[in-house]
Amino acid sequence: MALELTGARLKIERAKKHISDFDKERLAFLATDPYVTIAKFDSESNVTQSIMGPLPILPDSLATIAGDAAQNLRTALDYIAAELARNNGGDPTKVYFPIAESADKYKAELNGKTKGVSSEAIKVFDRIEPYDGGNGRLLWALHTLNNADKHRLLVSVGSNIARTVQLTMGPSPVPRTFSALMLAPGLEEGYILGEVEGNTEPNNYIKFSFDIAFGEPEILEGEYVVPTLTYMAGMVESIVNYFATNF
Repeated sequence: MALELTGARLKIERAKKHISDFDKERLAFLATDPYVTIAKFDSESNVTQSIMGPLPILPDSLATIAGDAAQNLRTALDYIAAELARNNGGDPTKVYFPIAESADKYKAELNGKTKGVSSEAIKVFDRIEPYDGGNGRLLWALHTLNNADKHRLLVSVGSNIARTVQLTMGPSPVPRTFSALMLAPGLEEGYILGEVEGNTEPNNYIKFSFDIAFGEPEILEGEYVVPTLTYMAGMVESIVNYFATNF
C-alpha cells in the first residue's frame, strides 16, 4: 500500500507560505531604511570609519513567522515516520522522525523513536544521517530551530564579507579605497563596519546593506533566514518525495 503523505506535503506548503510571508515583512522592514551608519574621521590614521548607529528593534512577527515555518517542516518529517509505521502495521502515534545531536545519540534513540517502522525505512534514515556531523546535519539544525526561544531567534547582520578586501567605491568626487574590516553575525551599536582612506565624513557616500539572520540556535548563527529556510523546505520535500516513490 502506497504511503499517504498528503499531510506532510500540506505542512511543507504551509512552511513555504510562512517563508514567503517572512520575506515580504522582511523587505517591508528593510525598505524603511532602519539602519543608521555614522561617518567618523580619524586624523591620526587618515581614514574615515563607518560606525554602526543605534540598532532598530526587529518586529516580533518576524521571529514568530520563522518559528512557524520551522515547526511545519519539523512536523512534516514526523508525519513521514507516522505514515511509515501505519503502513507497516505499527502505532503511528508513538513514532518520530529520528533526529539527534550526534551519531551516538542517534543510534541510542533510534529504536525508541521508530517502533513499528520497517527495517527498510530505518536504513533510509541511516543513510540520511539526520544528526549534527552527518550528511543530514541541517535536519538537526531544523530540529533545534524549532525548539529555539523565539525571542532570541533573529539578529541583524550586514553584507556577508568573510575577509579583508580592497574595493573601489563610488560614485564620489574622488574614488576611494574601501577596506572591509570584518562582519559580525550580530551587529551592535558602535561596531566598525569599515573604513575609507581620507576624510569622507562630509559626504558619507558609502552605503551598507543589512539583512536578518538567525541569532540562535548556535548551529545557524549568522545564517540568512530566507535562503536557510528555503533550503530546509527543499530538503524536507525531497525526503517526502523519496519515501512517496519508494515505499
